[in-house]
This record gives sequence, C-alpha cells and structure tokens, in this order.
Amino acid sequence: MEEESDSELQYTEKNGERKRDKMKAFLSHKVEESDLQVGDHIYTWRACFIYAHHGIYAGQGKVVHFNSRTLKSRPKCSVCSGSGKGESGVIESCLQCFMQKGSLYRYKYGARKRVYFAQIRGGTCTTQISDDPATVIHRAMYLLNINGFGKYNLLQKNCEDFAIYCKTGKLVPPENGVGCSGQIGAKMGKCDIGFRKDVVEVEVENLAAFLDINNYGG
Repeated sequence: MEEESDSELQYTEKNGERKRDKMKAFLSHKVEESDLQVGDHIYTWRACFIYAHHGIYAGQGKVVHFNSRTLKSRPKCSVCSGSGKGESGVIESCLQCFMQKGSLYRYKYGARKRVYFAQIRGGTCTTQISDDPATVIHRAMYLLNINGFGKYNLLQKNCEDFAIYCKTGKLVPPENGVGCSGQIGAKMGKCDIGFRKDVVEVEVENLAAFLDINNYGG
C-alpha cells in the first residue's frame, strides 16, 4: 500500500479540522457581534469553560443580565452603565464587559430533540419556543428598571434562569428545587424546560408579587 504524500496528509488534516469546526459551531452556537439581533439570549463561557454567563442582547452593544456579585472590583467602563455601579441583580453592560474577553454564543430556542440531546454541555439550547423579540425586551427592560428578579440563587434563579424567563415568561416554583437553567438541570438530573411539567408562566408585571408570595428570593 502506497504511503500518503505530504500534500494528501495536509488535505486530510485540514478537512478534519473543517469538520470539527462545523461540529463545534453546530453544538456551541458561536456568533459574531454583527450577527446579533435584539432580544437574543446570549452567553459567554467563563473560568476555562467551567460555567457560562447569560444575558439578553438589548441592541446598540448593550446586554441586560442577572449578576450574582458586585462589580466594584472591576475597572470602570466608560461605555456601559453596568460597570462601575457596584451593583448585583439585574444590570445593563456593554458587550465587552459582559464577555470579559471571552467568545460570544447565541442560545438556541425551539431546538429539535436530536439537537438538544447532541449538546456536549447543558445550558446552550432548549426545545422551548421563544416569545417575540418585543416581548422579550419588554421583560428584560422592565426587570432592569426595577431590579426585579430578586436575589441570586445558583440552583433556582441564576443568570440563565433570568434569560430564559425573559425569552419565555416561564419559571419553576422554588419547591421543585431546580430552576429552568440547563447548566444546573443537566447536573442535577432535571430535563429541559421544554419537557418539564412543573413550569409556570408569570406576567412580568406580576413577577415581584409571585417571587414574594412564593418566598422565591424576591
């Protein structure tokens, strides 16, 4: 059997790299800033891909997201209002502060079951259908203006839960232990929000009352 030439080996390697890149893009949903649309649920990986931070793209290079800690330790950004405020909760930041030098990814809604189950990591897509962009932005900006998503809770109400709520208007009651987050759900043995029967739909104007009534960190 004849040995492959160097050019043939290089072609094979490059072809393999292309296939891997296509598969990676298929599974990870990486996007460029120019591809973003208002109302997109976006995320960026943190701490060497240990976890992802999620938010809603509000347009003009701004992101509304739910933060677990103050931002006092971070350099003040002259572009966005989120950096330098020293606030936790629902905040608005520029894309650069949100990404923290990471790459940008779009969370997929209405994913087919085979696509959902093909994901290497939880927290990148859902079979649940998103509401229209205007409704998504209304929820995000309403909660931003009143900092109205309550206290951060890793298991029940984190940044991914916030973004999913903005996109769908749905939450999981606290007595069920684990929220809508795909990152946490995958680790805790909970299925996708699109399959779960314990989700409830709450109008954003009634969310504060719902959080308080259900002792849900409001």
